[in-house]
Amino acid sequence: MDDDRSELAAITQLRLKAGAEGEGLDEVFAAAYPHLRQMAEHRRRRWSGDLTLGATALVHEAYMKVSTAGARFRDRGHFFAVAATAMRQILINYAEKKSAQKRGGGARPVTLHPRDAVVDGALDEVLALDQALKKLEELSPRQGRVVERLFFAGYGIAETAEALHSEALEILEGLHGRQDPNVSAVLSSLAGVAMASGDKATAEARYREALRIDLGLYADIDGGNHPGLAVSYFNLGRLLKSTGDTDEAERLIREAMRIYRVSRRTQPDMHATVATFLGSALREQDRASEAEALFREAIGVLEDAFGPGTLMEADAQVELAALLATRGETGQARRLLESALASYAPFLAGDHARVRRAREALAGLEG
Repeated sequence: MDDDRSELAAITQLRLKAGAEGEGLDEVFAAAYPHLRQMAEHRRRRWSGDLTLGATALVHEAYMKVSTAGARFRDRGHFFAVAATAMRQILINYAEKKSAQKRGGGARPVTLHPRDAVVDGALDEVLALDQALKKLEELSPRQGRVVERLFFAGYGIAETAEALHSEALEILEGLHGRQDPNVSAVLSSLAGVAMASGDKATAEARYREALRIDLGLYADIDGGNHPGLAVSYFNLGRLLKSTGDTDEAERLIREAMRIYRVSRRTQPDMHATVATFLGSALREQDRASEAEALFREAIGVLEDAFGPGTLMEADAQVELAALLATRGETGQARRLLESALASYAPFLAGDHARVRRAREALAGLEG
């Protein structure tokens, strides 16, 4: 996993700006080769037919196909999406030729399942899968691309999500340019995918670009208090907190808080989410009075908007109870935990992490 991340990070750093003349494409493929080879071996390990098209050959044929297409790549997700399409075309061409040599076709239907992907059967199954995928693409191009990534490229869910978001980003920029709220939203989604993969550097770059776009869009609207700007502040601040950059993280999250306080009635759920998150961060820094005020603010906002008993209020109550317990205010802490457990009960199973945390905290008070 760490090797995969380092390879993908190297690709990202190259910016994947290979042009029609192939500028930079050799370096891109050199950085991507281990991952591409792994993708190819994923299917070759289970190929039950002729082995003349090996993993190495598949990777190099994909390179030739991509290099002659003159593509320009936005990022690693876009690059691997193009590579996946190239591999699919190569495998299908190969299967068609081999099938024609054997019996002239005769493809039969095949059930789609990741364990039975392109490499797990006879050549007629490869062709049947391609035909089924073409029909799916006619009905839903987006779902067709998902299947293509999963079956032909050996993608995981995160890689598939990144490739699809990258395609959406390219379309949106083509239609509206870079300064568009939808572009910012997709960049934030791509940052979330990178975070899920453990690539915080890429996530930070994407969140910063999303914030830059939103500042250009919203800085002069409603006195800079647009909720869309608050989301970008919070996303980047939350990431920086996880990397240890607490000062900038706090500054950004407080900017989000400022906006949500102004627009309190429009997005009370986000207001409470940011208040609870910032309160937890301050409690970790032993800034108990500031943290307590934020937890109580979150609880008040939620009760005003939705009444008592929401899951978000329960989360804030658990955080506040933990703080009060450290000060010896066990009676109030116990009441908060009991209220939180009552709120969790209709929605969460007894072994859910949030429920377990509240129960363990309550048991600690009683012990």
